[in-house]
Formats: sequence, structure tokens, C-alpha cells
Amino acid sequence: MRDFQVEHLQSKYNSFNKSVIFQDNCNGTFNYIISGSGAGYNAEYSTAAALNKTNGIKLYTRAVGAQATDYVRIDKYVEALHRRALEYYIRFKIVDITLTESVRFGYSIYDGSRAYVCRIHIVSNTGQIGIYSTAGTPAILTGVDTKIITGQINTAILRVNAISKKYIDLTFNGVKYDLSSYTFADIGASTDNYAKITIVAYNSTTTQQFVYCDAVKVSDINY
Repeated sequence: MRDFQVEHLQSKYNSFNKSVIFQDNCNGTFNYIISGSGAGYNAEYSTAAALNKTNGIKLYTRAVGAQATDYVRIDKYVEALHRRALEYYIRFKIVDITLTESVRFGYSIYDGSRAYVCRIHIVSNTGQIGIYSTAGTPAILTGVDTKIITGQINTAILRVNAISKKYIDLTFNGVKYDLSSYTFADIGASTDNYAKITIVAYNSTTTQQFVYCDAVKVSDINY
């Protein structure tokens, strides 16, 4: 594991908008913890990963010796916020969905006694959209526009209630889904007290895969 985490200029964002907890416009120093399988995986700012901006985050698994179980992951620790309702916004593109076992956009809350995870889960190479809930496996959403396709720019806005540890809703490419019946996954006892943003991509084949994002933001919301 390689730690490229540096102090983020969070106060810069919060001085203008008190509701912003973390925001990455992909224009500064790369400040995530990177991990993955083998050697040659990485995550970095790149013009190639820009969707609507000049730079984006490019995540990729290893090219040499690639395995179907390979992954690349980034984590960012943020202030513990288990007493707030939160909005998690991300804009991303999966370069080739057929190479992807899953891509997961997660938010973990460690409240001093237990650890919880909520996340958007792009399932297998079908591009189906799921939500990680109590059962520990993704609950697949159904309805209009519930799949993504290769090379498509996607925008997801996930809102959650961090007090009750429940989902509120997901707006995916402009379509809103009521998630109020879903709870976070309880992943066990923990004395830690922090929150963490995670993006992870898994291979489904022995070919290197790429995921691009150019906007990551977590905000406190009124609910």
C-alpha cells in the first residue's frame, strides 16, 4: 500500500460553504490512500480522465500479470459525521464495463462503537446499479435507466441519514430512486471515530481496466 495522503485544504472549501465536508475538484495535490493488487495499479490526476473539467481521477488496475480478481482502491479519511444527514456526489465513467466485476462508491461511518458502510455498487459487467445494505450484498435497483454503458458519463447523488444509518434516496443520471427502506451495512464493532470515502474497482477479466471521476463531494444537508 502506498500513502499519498496529504493535508487537504478543506478549510478553503468550508470557508465559502459551511455545508461542504469534502470536495475534490481534481486540480490540486492527489490526497488519497491508494491500494490494489500486484504492481502497476495506480490512481492519479490526469487530463485523460477529465469528463467536464481539465483533470480527473484516473484509477487503473495492473496491466502486466493482470488477474480477474485484481482491484484498485482509493480512500480518503474525513471528519466523523455520524450525527448528520449527508449527500455524496460523484461524476464518473467506466471506460469498458465488460472488463469490470464491480465498481463501488462508498462512504463508511465509524461512530465510536460500530462501523457502517453505505455505497453505490455497479454490479458485475452488466452495469446494473445496486445499493449495499443490511444483507451485505447489493440490492439491485429496477426501473428506467438503471444500467450504465461503456464510456457513458454518469452522475450519482446519494443522500443518507447518518443518524438512523439509513439511505434516503439516489438520483442517478437524473432519475431518483427512493431508498428509504434500505439500511447501511453494519460491518461490526469498532472504537474508531471517523468517516471515510472509498472508490474501488474490481476486474472481471485478465485485462487492465480504467475508471475515471472528475467530481467527488460530500456535504452536510438538512433533512
